[in-house]
Amino acid sequence: MKLKPKLSQYGTTIYTVPKTSIHTRMLLHEFELDLLEQIVKYTYLRAVELVDYFVVIREKNGFSTDDVVRARQNAAKRLIRFKEAGVLKANDASEYKGLNLLYKRIFYTFTKRTLEILYSLNRLTDHELAYYTVVLEKTRQFKAPTTHSVAIAALGTRLDLQLKRKLGKDDYAICKGTTHPLFKNYTDDEGQIFPDLLLEIPDLNKLLVFEVDGGKQLRDVIKNKYFRYQKMFSSNYVKKYNNELQAHIIFLPIDADFLTDENRSSKSHRMKYLKNCIPSFEKWGNNLNMFTIRYSAIEEFVNLTVAFSEQLSEYGLKMLMNQWLFNLESALMPLNYKVTVLTEQELLPQAKPTVYSPDAVIKLKQAGKKEKHYFVLYMYNGDIRSQQRYLETYQRLRAINESESNNLQINLLLLYGSSHSRVTDALDDLVKSDALQIFATSEKEWRELAEAENLEQVVLPLYQQNNKLLSYTLRKENYRL
Repeated sequence: MKLKPKLSQYGTTIYTVPKTSIHTRMLLHEFELDLLEQIVKYTYLRAVELVDYFVVIREKNGFSTDDVVRARQNAAKRLIRFKEAGVLKANDASEYKGLNLLYKRIFYTFTKRTLEILYSLNRLTDHELAYYTVVLEKTRQFKAPTTHSVAIAALGTRLDLQLKRKLGKDDYAICKGTTHPLFKNYTDDEGQIFPDLLLEIPDLNKLLVFEVDGGKQLRDVIKNKYFRYQKMFSSNYVKKYNNELQAHIIFLPIDADFLTDENRSSKSHRMKYLKNCIPSFEKWGNNLNMFTIRYSAIEEFVNLTVAFSEQLSEYGLKMLMNQWLFNLESALMPLNYKVTVLTEQELLPQAKPTVYSPDAVIKLKQAGKKEKHYFVLYMYNGDIRSQQRYLETYQRLRAINESESNNLQINLLLLYGSSHSRVTDALDDLVKSDALQIFATSEKEWRELAEAENLEQVVLPLYQQNNKLLSYTLRKENYRL
């Protein structure tokens, strides 16, 4: 099939897909090729993801409307034109009949014409054409995708929209682990692993590796995945591929925010389970980072990744802590608090700095009241390193506070970047301890408080853990330090 470009009345490039004995003729906009590539990549996409994707790329190319309902209706009508022209094929999955909304059980897939169009316009290589032709033959008889496959396709499409629409970024690649050259060409039989999905951002030397978790894999399986990633990313093979590459391995449970239906939960217990399957971060390697993140926190995580702040450098963390301490002092001064920053050794002379040491130690004293001490840990949402530091610090502070050899009472303050990170993180269940109080807060909330003009009715942005389970189900307290 030979397609020649021409300009539409709107100044966009279009191609004429010819009529056949069973297919209608259609005009295909060049930006719509992106949508065809998405379907070929994942084989099947639900109508809901396709409509979401279509609305965004049509808006970016001048087909915008202020009426959201109308925009989605126009996108749905356009999909019908694709079907009539034989460029796409739709299937109704009987396995998903329980879902009330039709667009969640209609799956679109590619056709021979789809491959011919993309190949003729250099959107597929010879190798890719051969590969997807085999895929097409294997899927000629429709079989509804598994929930796991649906989740992978949904995640990939939504990530693509986020990077295109909200971040305006073009230099990235999203693909399955089986097609990415780094994993496809890795030949260690014992250590070879194929992730569910990859997001590579070459100019940032970042690789986000997604393991979509359905909640059924046992501890040994999860731990084995870790060991294979650890072995691979410590190999010379990866160093030769990109010596500066930073890999983020992200375990992402399928929860109610990921794929919505009435039977799904928040999966917070699954997140804690996954975090506890991973060995100590001291053994990971400098180019490997491990996360377990709620789907609702993925957008913020990717935004921070692109901004180079999903994990701060030592210098960046020091600057952030200094700014937070300044905002803390500014906000508490009108409330008659004195903030004193200590070193760990000033409070505990026998202590030696380790990777588990707190990021700050503070003493707070309000006029007429007893002074209080806090270990402050800066927490990255979903970060297993943060989880392990939190557990270690908790055990350490319990031992210090319960010891009869000193009169110290040190509490724990968990500092997040934003309130969203604080709310969506999930930490391990702990045994209740009367000797230790745990609070969470965020740097952004204190920044806003320090900038507030009226502090008369201020509620300090401190959230105390649920006293029943200490499971990080945080309640807001009108708490005075």
